[in-house]
Parts: sequence; structure tokens; C-alpha cells
Amino acid sequence: MRLLLIGPPGVGKGTQGRLLAQQLGIPHLSSGQLLRDARNQSAENEAIASHVDSGNFAPDQWILNLMGQRLEQPDCSAGYLLDGFPRTVVQAQQLDEHLHASGQRLDRVVQYLAPDEVLIARLLHRGTVEGRADDNQQAIEQRLVDYQRQTEPVIEHYRQQGIVVVIEATADPESIAGETLRQLSIDP
Repeated sequence: MRLLLIGPPGVGKGTQGRLLAQQLGIPHLSSGQLLRDARNQSAENEAIASHVDSGNFAPDQWILNLMGQRLEQPDCSAGYLLDGFPRTVVQAQQLDEHLHASGQRLDRVVQYLAPDEVLIARLLHRGTVEGRADDNQQAIEQRLVDYQRQTEPVIEHYRQQGIVVVIEATADPESIAGETLRQLSIDP
């Protein structure tokens, strides 16, 4: 199964990605984690990571190359769960092309929703607990604006393909994961 988890920053995509990947036995591919892991590999990566720490998205071509390399790994052959990628329509179109070239497509796009005040509180808490540089008030506000401007059109791109499932993400993580599996017609 090839899934995309999409939603605003702080909605719980990472938490759901870990829970669902374990339940489904497929890798959880977080673009944010790939960026954090890549930051020490070169000066260019460090510059891009600093750009992301300021609340900005990574440049399309850079994240496309990074994610494309990851999708080619053997553990992705039976499926995967994408988290935080694609973030723009350009990325979605290029992902579609990449998958089509290998005879694949996304099976479902899971859109998670929560009010902005919940998202901001979650991210500020995570910033304190995990010490993440990108979880400060200014960066959070910028990421929410960028999400609305750049990522919400991605949902429409996939809605036109008829593969979007919408989940309210304000309950506890286990309940949200269970609801996600039910919406995907998978027994929890």
C-alpha cells in the first residue's frame, strides 16, 4: 500500500505515520526526518536545513531528489507511507510521474484536520520537549501560512483523482490511527 499523510504542521502526521507504518508493515518516509538526517552530509544540505529551520519549505528539486532516492530503496517495494511530501503541486505532479514510470500510483491520501490553536499548541510543546529549532512561534506561523498557500492545492490535486480520505485529528493518537485504518478499510 502506498499512502500519503497530509495536513498542516502539528496535526500529528509523524505520530500517525509511525503508528500506521508499524500496523501496516511498511516504511514511514518523513520528508522532515530525511532533511534532518541529510543536514550533516554537505554544506549545501546544512544551508537548506537552516532555511527549513526558519520555517520555510525545502526547494522542490532538492526534496524531490532526496525522496526519489529513498523511494528506490528495497524496503519500499511493497509500499510506504509518505509524510510531509509532496508539499506543492509541482512536487505532487513529479511524484505522480515518478510513480507512473515504475507502474505505481498512490493508493490513498489521508488528509488530517485540526484547528489552528490546537496545531500551534502541539508544535510549541514539541519544540520545548524535543528542542526542535523549527518549532518556535515565528516559524510555526510561517509554516501554517505556507501550508495554506502551497500544500492545500495538493489536496485538491489528489481529490480530483478520487483518493482522498479526511480524518479529524483532535482525538488521542491511537483513536486517530484506528479511524484511519477503518477509513482505509483495514481492520485495526
